[in-house]
Amino acid sequence: MPKHIVIIEHDQDTLDTMQRILEAEGYVTTGYNAFPSISELVIMRADCFIIEEWLPHVSGHAICLMLKAKILTSTIPVVLLSSTNLFEPMSNLCNADGVLGKPLSERKLTQMVSSLLFRSSVFLIRSLN
Repeated sequence: MPKHIVIIEHDQDTLDTMQRILEAEGYVTTGYNAFPSISELVIMRADCFIIEEWLPHVSGHAICLMLKAKILTSTIPVVLLSSTNLFEPMSNLCNADGVLGKPLSERKLTQMVSSLLFRSSVFLIRSLN
């Protein structure tokens, strides 16, 4: 079953590009231009979240904090995305699993997602044993 990546990115071109790249790698993607709601994200059954730090009305690290606080999403990897390196302290504060800078590198995006999903599956296997 393909892994599901949920992307929240306010720039439509960047969102489309990320979806195209990840879908070419075999992932299923759901994209949002703005924060929908925490309850909607929880029911998405995502395997990974990629969230822009500088969204209108709410920051990516605030969404990350909410996801990490929910039992159903606390172990799902969250990647913060931004065009500035000033958000890295915020990613540490919210326990983001990864950070990506803009302009987006296709190779870095696919490697980050692949690595986090692999690490997440190893954690799941260990916790089941």
